[in-house]
Amino acid sequence: ISVSAFLLNRSSDLNIAHVSRTLKWGQKTGIVGQSVTAYLDPAYRKVGTATATSADDYTDLDKKAALYNGGNWARGHLLNHDLGGKGKTFNLYPITAGANRRHSENVEQEVKKLLKEEDDHRETNPTNHPARVYYQVLATGTPDDSHFLCTYGMTKRNVVDVTTLEGAATKIKINSKLKGSEGRSEERRV
Repeated sequence: ISVSAFLLNRSSDLNIAHVSRTLKWGQKTGIVGQSVTAYLDPAYRKVGTATATSADDYTDLDKKAALYNGGNWARGHLLNHDLGGKGKTFNLYPITAGANRRHSENVEQEVKKLLKEEDDHRETNPTNHPARVYYQVLATGTPDDSHFLCTYGMTKRNVVDVTTLEGAATKIKINSKLKGSEGRSEERRV
C-alpha cells in the first residue's frame, strides 16, 4: 500500500490524499487506486489529467479488462479529472462503463454543484473561514465484483476546524462487475 499524505489547512490547495495498492485479478497484477480523500476548495480549483487512450499505456489489469469487456469498461478516476484527479494508476480503478457513468452522474456532478454553490456564496458572503467540499472514494473488491464507496458533504463555515461537516454526509455505493474471472458481466445498479 502506498499513501500520499496531505497538509490540511485553509490557505493551501494541498488537500488531497491518495492510497494505492497492488491488486491481483486472476493471473494479472497491477497498481490501482484504493482510496482518495479530499477537501476541495473552489478558490484552488485544479484540472487533473485524463487517462491514457493508447493501449500502449495500459497496465496488465487494463489489458485484461479491454480483452474481456471490449468497450464496456473504463479506467475510472477515484477523483474526477475536473476536480484535480490525475489519470495515473494511484487514482484509477478498472470498472464498467456504466459504473463510470453512474459515478459521474450520481456523485461527481453533485460534488461539482457543491463547489459552485460555495463559490457563489463567497462572492456575496466573504469570510475568513469558508467551507470546503469533503469528498472520499474507497475502491473495494476486484474488478469482477468491485464497489466505489463514495462520501461527500460540505464543511462548516466560520469555524477553524476545516474537517467538521455541515450536516450529514451523502453516501453512495457504485457497483461494477467486469468480465474476466468467469467470462461474464452483470452490472448492479446504484
